Amino acid sequence: MKILHCRLRILEIPFVVEFKHSSHTRSDVETILVELEFENGVIGYGEALPREYVTGESIESVKNSLLEKVFPAVKNCSFKNKQDVFDYLDNFENTIPGLEKHELCVKAAFELALLDAVGKSLNLSVIDLFATPKKENIEYSGIVSAETPKVVEHILKQYQALGISAVKMKVGGDLNVDIANIQAARSILGSEASIRIDANEAWDLKQAKENLAELMQYDVVSVEQPMPANNKEDYPELLAFLDGRMHISLDESLCQYVDAQWMTENKGGTVFNIRISKNGGLTNCLKLHALAKANGLHCQLGAQVGETSLLTSAGLIFAALTGDGIYHEGAFGTRLLASDITDKPLQFSKNGLLSIQKIQSLPGLGVEVNTDTLESLTAHTYS
Repeated sequence: MKILHCRLRILEIPFVVEFKHSSHTRSDVETILVELEFENGVIGYGEALPREYVTGESIESVKNSLLEKVFPAVKNCSFKNKQDVFDYLDNFENTIPGLEKHELCVKAAFELALLDAVGKSLNLSVIDLFATPKKENIEYSGIVSAETPKVVEHILKQYQALGISAVKMKVGGDLNVDIANIQAARSILGSEASIRIDANEAWDLKQAKENLAELMQYDVVSVEQPMPANNKEDYPELLAFLDGRMHISLDESLCQYVDAQWMTENKGGTVFNIRISKNGGLTNCLKLHALAKANGLHCQLGAQVGETSLLTSAGLIFAALTGDGIYHEGAFGTRLLASDITDKPLQFSKNGLLSIQKIQSLPGLGVEVNTDTLESLTAHTYS
């Protein structure tokens, strides 16, 4: 299995609806797609969605690193078997000259393309490249963007119709609006619904304590990234203040493995929000999960807004291999994207469920890319 050609695409895909949180509003997505062509003619596809405010990477920086650092180093690399591949990925950061440790989206896009190509070459699903899955059906949560109460109510009723009873709500603007939206969720989804919130770094320590003290009375089970990642020293104090009444889920504060180590050692959170693109691919994510499990912490599968079925597949694989995620996000498919790169998008169905059956029955990531659709969504191509 020898890498013969490397290509990079920048895709631009409009959304069906706008998505808002305290930091950004999005009506479309710009994503990086890597194509690796093996000597045997197999093509593997990988994806990453860089967010500068998360890992410090942008579309431009990821593009440049792939073209100038990764592609020249990996071209003509050969792999005898899957163990060769895993050994290579374990040492990836040290193998690529000039690659910085924070360039996690760079690794994610390349790694997924490599795993996809290897799986196709060996006629194995990526799940089976790793291990036997621990769970076959994954239950996904709904995500409610930071909208007016009227719009939020409409979104919640759509989730109710789908039988989804776990939601994450974007907060961090007007506290009264946040409370009204949470009350609407409790009213529409019922007393047993699991409601969590995501502040996207909106508060300082004082604000976090005050606002969370107000929001606790609505049985919110978790707050995600309440304070900026740069304020990591405040997280242990906030966790102590919450005193087990609410989880702290770490997102922007949890990118590199060293971030996870610091938060674990200093008791800065109780949940790792693991996202395939943000955390550098499946191999990195599985290491984070192992660290969390060894220290009695929980994990949830997160997602970048606007993922195609490639990243959805990778997230589904992670959830299936670990089997103990307390929440799962993503898999919106064409409920959010105006178009996906496959004719059969991976997306959750009734009750938020998505099975691994399809992707495990196909080689690689299990996503059959429609090359005509891919071309139509491609804004730029590089090789």
